Amino acid sequence: MGQGYEEGYGIFPGEAMSADAEGIENWEAQLMRAGSLNSEQLRLLFAKRSEIWSAPLSGSFASNRNKSIGSSATDSMPSGGASLAMRAAGDALSRREEELQQMEGCLRRSLAAVIQERAEVKTQQEGIQKSANAVQEGPKPESSQGSQPQVQAGPQPEAASPVVPDQRIAATSTKLAASPGSQEHLPRQRAQATCSGDRLQDPKFVFRVCDADGSNNLSEHELPFALRAFGLCPNKATLKQALKTTLPLGESDFAALVSELKAALPEDQRCDKAVPHGLRGMTVEQLQRVDATFVSTGWLQGRCDDFNRTNASEIKAGREFNREANLYALDPYIIQPLTKPALSEAHSCDVAGHFPRATHNCSFSELLNPDGIELDFFVSHYWKHLFKKTLQALICWAMMTYTKLGKTGPQHVSFWLCIFALNQHQVASEVGTSPSGGPFNAAIFQSKGAVMVVGEDLGPFFRIWCIFEVHRLKELQKAFELICDSGPISSMYNDASDTESKDAAARFLKTVGQKLLEVSAVTAQSSSVTDKQAILSEVINPESKMPVADLVRFERPHAGGQRVPS
Repeated sequence: MGQGYEEGYGIFPGEAMSADAEGIENWEAQLMRAGSLNSEQLRLLFAKRSEIWSAPLSGSFASNRNKSIGSSATDSMPSGGASLAMRAAGDALSRREEELQQMEGCLRRSLAAVIQERAEVKTQQEGIQKSANAVQEGPKPESSQGSQPQVQAGPQPEAASPVVPDQRIAATSTKLAASPGSQEHLPRQRAQATCSGDRLQDPKFVFRVCDADGSNNLSEHELPFALRAFGLCPNKATLKQALKTTLPLGESDFAALVSELKAALPEDQRCDKAVPHGLRGMTVEQLQRVDATFVSTGWLQGRCDDFNRTNASEIKAGREFNREANLYALDPYIIQPLTKPALSEAHSCDVAGHFPRATHNCSFSELLNPDGIELDFFVSHYWKHLFKKTLQALICWAMMTYTKLGKTGPQHVSFWLCIFALNQHQVASEVGTSPSGGPFNAAIFQSKGAVMVVGEDLGPFFRIWCIFEVHRLKELQKAFELICDSGPISSMYNDASDTESKDAAARFLKTVGQKLLEVSAVTAQSSSVTDKQAILSEVINPESKMPVADLVRFERPHAGGQRVPS
């Protein structure tokens, strides 16, 4: 943890800041802009600390706040972040319910930070102990007359003095201010999750991550993606001449092909090296930085408002769509500008230097993780859903799963989202011609499971790409969960603590059930007629394949004039 957290760029806003830190936003202001979380979400977190909250939110806040201060004060954590947060909310009972929920959200994040920090301190102490034991057990050097007095082995854990918050901020500010794409500046867990650049030059490793269906070979659709990892883009004639065997290609034959093409391929058939799609994840921390830099600041909504004012007549006539701070807006204003070499307005917003300058057109994941990143979860989602709500859903899921994944904190959990994983400057070539051999399938196969982010409109149920993703998840027997910005849908009714919450959960679950009955690949929407035809040929019954192309009437929803996946 470092500067990114103190300035609100991490998953735990303002975790280690003092209320009166000079030149830094005070706790009062930070609490007021913390993400709103309901009492049920907060109760689930405190349940882990044996503090189950069952009373209504406003009636129990004060007593629970005091209990939490006492609990966190005994932890002796360097940051004391949870205690600071709760003391800053001392006048919460006089505030509106919405403001109270915002403060509760910050408390939840702060206490999670304390839990994470305790684990990190324990790890550091264990490292110190091992180092001390190694020195003590090793041969002692001969003393010489001119030498300095011998210093004993490193300090014992109980003697180690904790770092005070100001020292901790100073010691880590340079670390997180550096480019997220630079391996040596990544936090420990991210360094473990990030793939070695050397592995991406190993044909055997690339072969495995590009084998999108576990067949132990590369098909004609998978092969081009694998060759791009080495900067090789042979045309059909060159590839046919270089192949010593027929497709599909085995591991040893692929390695031989790479070696031959590296030596003989002309420059006009070479390209920028591309990270395999199955390694193009984004950590929660990286997603949170996008939100903190462009969304929470209001910058993205400002661009949308400008567009809506300028195009008011077109929007009224139905020739344009009203823009919101969702993924459709994220793409033209943030993703595409930051992933090409030219400077843009988006670059000027990145005052903290979180996003490195692109050297060539690439995906957003490649920009931040040029050596790739191991994938935890595949995300099926709807671009129209607000980015902040999508992020909140992923944060809730990360909070529930990071320990099972062996991560030290939820900010290290990685997700595959097509808007960040695909090179948005060349989407058609990225997606390819075969859904089952393309990037979505590769990411699903490499993932440990998948989630579908849904909102009140349940948009993903009616998008053809989402239907295909669920179809492949079933075929590959991957774990799958429906989630929303308050947590998993499967447990929302049982997790509700009061009658009102249970009634709301029951209504939503009933709507979900009704909408699921309406799901149909034939009537599902897509931004590309070609994509829909290809997916229909994958998911419908064999006897229905021939007439479908003639019977289906395709509609093209607004997609900024570009071919984009759903």
